[in-house]
Amino acid sequence: MEEDFKFAAANLPKPGEESAPGRVTQGPAWHYLAETYLEMGNAQEAVTAASHAVNDYDYALMTERFGNRLGTDILGSGDAYFDLFGYTNHNLPNNTEAMWVIQVERGTSDETTINSAYIYGPRYFDIALTPDGKKATLGTFYGGKYTGISDTLSRPCANGRGTNLVHYYIWKDNWDNDIRNAEHNLRRNYYYDNPESAYDGHKIDFKLYEGTPYPRTNPLDDTIRLMFPTFMKFHDPCNYTVQLPRAGSGNTHKDWYALRFAETLLLRAEAYLGVNRPDLAAADVNVVRARANAKPVSASTIDIDYILDERARELYGEEWRLIALRRTGKLIERVRKYNDNPLCPGAHIEEHNFRWPIPQTQIDLNIDAEFPQNPGY
Repeated sequence: MEEDFKFAAANLPKPGEESAPGRVTQGPAWHYLAETYLEMGNAQEAVTAASHAVNDYDYALMTERFGNRLGTDILGSGDAYFDLFGYTNHNLPNNTEAMWVIQVERGTSDETTINSAYIYGPRYFDIALTPDGKKATLGTFYGGKYTGISDTLSRPCANGRGTNLVHYYIWKDNWDNDIRNAEHNLRRNYYYDNPESAYDGHKIDFKLYEGTPYPRTNPLDDTIRLMFPTFMKFHDPCNYTVQLPRAGSGNTHKDWYALRFAETLLLRAEAYLGVNRPDLAAADVNVVRARANAKPVSASTIDIDYILDERARELYGEEWRLIALRRTGKLIERVRKYNDNPLCPGAHIEEHNFRWPIPQTQIDLNIDAEFPQNPGY
């Protein structure tokens, strides 16, 4: 891998010279070379490789609002972080933060969609009734698609609920000022959406059902499946594909980041820690935090856990989290620490789960060579 990424960094086109959007360029090659060096335990080479990605090109964090949909923001608020994930914004020439973008095509013979909203959003529409017995989320069919809450959040299925770590704990020190924790970026409040109900427009609160003919009987289902915070980066208001006869679907044609410059800065910060330069690590992290309007971290405070928390704040759903936790040696420790459900403490993770089992089909294909299973399986 090292030699492959070195070759790619030397021979791929420079950013801006690629033949089409989505083609990989030198910048990502340097980034992944740095990541490879960290896996190899060579932090100094990782610093050098990451610095090529940071210094040799025109990448920069987006700090001002931008994009094609500023006049149609149905959430009524936003910021540069919000705009990073706006429909059609990923490939804009002035988006200096995009390093490698997965292309999700619309209106072509090989049309594709992305189902991030379907996977990560709460199944709010199964709340069914308001406290006064009306349909909780109505929506109306207009101009070929549904309007109302379904246009904002789509029709998710709650396949990927995050932990309290990403929904609450990592924000506690900067709750009110970190823009990534703002309601338009991390939605925690949901509202009844039916003009026929006296509760229309009111915040959904399961306590309102107490003493009514429509009591909630499964609190666990309410908070694990039907109602939990969702990151708006996964959603695409007013651009979901229509899935009749339901209120929209969880699919959109929005592109997706394979790599953003913010991740490269956080990767170099990790490398700087590895060469005992917490001052430079803090400087890189603080570039990311400054865009988020978050308090800076000091060189005396920063450690690998802080960087992992910052990666979660900035890159949740984008980074390859399992790889990052393995690389930093924190997988077992943090899974046990932050999966605090008493019914499944620590997600029952064991030491050997640091590596996953090798599929038996892969082992069977190696007829002429011994291919042992990973320990513990």
